[in-house]
Amino acid sequence: MRRARRTGGLSLLEVLLAVAVIGVGVLTLTRVHTGALQASLQAERIAETTRLVRNELEWQRHAALQPTSTDCLTALPDVVTDCRVDIEPCTFDADAGTLTCGGGTAPNTYRIAVTATREDGATQTLSALWTGTILTGSDP
Repeated sequence: MRRARRTGGLSLLEVLLAVAVIGVGVLTLTRVHTGALQASLQAERIAETTRLVRNELEWQRHAALQPTSTDCLTALPDVVTDCRVDIEPCTFDADAGTLTCGGGTAPNTYRIAVTATREDGATQTLSALWTGTILTGSDP
């Protein structure tokens, strides 16, 4: 008996191996793409929260409100569930180079902190020092 000689082509085993390798590659790329998409959505949530907090901080700096804790006055985007503003009197001692917040009988500086809580539970806080005039409860 003569054996048939193989003249060309691929065996079934070689084809199955090639399909398996390509399948693993496609699965890996799909996972990488999904992770990148999730990271992109998270970055957009953080950016939107940052915009809210910065806008509220700037608004509070120019509004000359009374030192207190209150809710944010700007409209909240969908990704933010809560927003708080804390305005705290501080005293800055230029000679000593120290800032003391929370007490002081004659504050010359105010710390304005805006904290936003996102829908995923993460919080983001920005604060600024302000040396402008704060109203003391009288209507202008």
